Amino acid sequence: MKRQGAAGTARRPDFIEAGLALAERVSRVAVWLGGGALILVACLVTLEVVLRGVFRIGLSAATEISAYVLAVSTAWAYAYTLLERNHVRVDAVIRLLPPRLLVWMDVLAMLALAWFAGMLLWHGWGVAGMSIETRARAMTPLSTPLWIPQGLWVFGIAFFFATCLLLLLRALRLIAAGEVQAASDLIGTFAREREGAVEAEDAARRQARRDEDAASA
Repeated sequence: MKRQGAAGTARRPDFIEAGLALAERVSRVAVWLGGGALILVACLVTLEVVLRGVFRIGLSAATEISAYVLAVSTAWAYAYTLLERNHVRVDAVIRLLPPRLLVWMDVLAMLALAWFAGMLLWHGWGVAGMSIETRARAMTPLSTPLWIPQGLWVFGIAFFFATCLLLLLRALRLIAAGEVQAASDLIGTFAREREGAVEAEDAARRQARRDEDAASA
């Protein structure tokens, strides 16, 4: 993960550190599962195209299933993208600010993202709850109970919201401790030089892991 600068000082484990470590593990599993599901859906859609073109047979469920998988896998990928700091941010102007002011812009951006995730969670939970109460089903041949895809989507958004809060709390604690650069490394965008250095560190760590695996084999 691209936040090595934030780990400069040894601390006793607490709920924030433990929560972030858990979020990293869960998000990594989620993106692998989501990616696998998307590959399976791509195969299903390909099969439908072939059947329609050759045998004039359609799979009516392909479109519905692909929509559910896309929505759920995307929701569960938000947290991983945030932890890896791969969300798009336009920082051409704020990068001109001094570090102590820049880090507060990063905090403001994280607050805005947490608010947005919270709104998605609030309204998504309302929709899913209504589907449970009314036992709503999709108007499709599968007649899918709507609370299933909606619930999976809501849990993904909830995980994203919790990750936002954990990162925000950790950043504020680092700022309070005077570790401004560590906080910026945690929730800010990469400067070009810093990004290159972190990528080099990641590459070296992956190579070291491969060397260890080869030696143990």
